[in-house]
Amino acid sequence: MDTSKEYIKMCEKAEEIQELPARRYNGSLVFHPEHGMRVMYWSKHHGSPPPYYFSKPAIWLPRQDQLQKIWQDEFNNVPLTGMIDEFYDWVRNLSPYNNPDYLEWSMEQCWLAFVMKEKYQKHWNGKDWVCINK
Repeated sequence: MDTSKEYIKMCEKAEEIQELPARRYNGSLVFHPEHGMRVMYWSKHHGSPPPYYFSKPAIWLPRQDQLQKIWQDEFNNVPLTGMIDEFYDWVRNLSPYNNPDYLEWSMEQCWLAFVMKEKYQKHWNGKDWVCINK
């Protein structure tokens, strides 16, 4: 699981992802500047996790499987093989001239960038998510 500063920054700036109800999944990883990295675990016997898990400035760091689920929820008529094919085509067509940093990306960073492109038509410019010019 990627917990790098770059991935935290990418997640923090992905406001659309941060607003999804999926961030409340049991087992989700959250980074809070004051409380550090925490995995959200709770049960009905122990009540809900502390409120800082859900409020700003807490940053949800989606795992690869969670990002794949976000994509599948958006494109629910596409089978798993279709998702893998589309992800493969997207990675294969990444150009080092457009984003040389992608060669250093983790799988979570790649999947986050793929979801942001497919669902929100945005790409990472190294500092923020910006709309793709059409």
